[in-house]
Amino acid sequence: MMRKLRPTQVVESVHEIDLAHLQSLSKRALIFDLDNTLCRRGTKTPDSDVKRYISQVQAAGFRIGILTNRRRNAEDPIVSDLREYLPVVSAARKPSREGYVQILRLMSACPEETVMIGDKRWTDIWGANRMGIHSIRVRTYPRFPSP
Repeated sequence: MMRKLRPTQVVESVHEIDLAHLQSLSKRALIFDLDNTLCRRGTKTPDSDVKRYISQVQAAGFRIGILTNRRRNAEDPIVSDLREYLPVVSAARKPSREGYVQILRLMSACPEETVMIGDKRWTDIWGANRMGIHSIRVRTYPRFPSP
């Protein structure tokens, strides 16, 4: 069981992820958890730094999706905002396979070319490892530098 909870890699924040290295491993799709991975838990809207980071990752050639256990709620502005330009699966029930299968389909990606980036071992890491997806655990939500 402990092996299933062990991420492929651990970083302090998303800023430490070596995108060139992931490309050298033939990774082409990145799935991000939302709370405490891309933003602080409970954030209502994605700030410009998060959007800029997503744009930079896309410019590096990656497809991006969001897989979150936040409940489906029309009143959740961050999910609604991100859904305008990214595939998003909310109320994913991670570590259940269903959410992972759904986001992979929306991203037109297969597990072998995909990386899951999240903060929780029991949901993000275990779920990704069960699916054969490369897993990266972030220890802290990002503190984006000012431009």
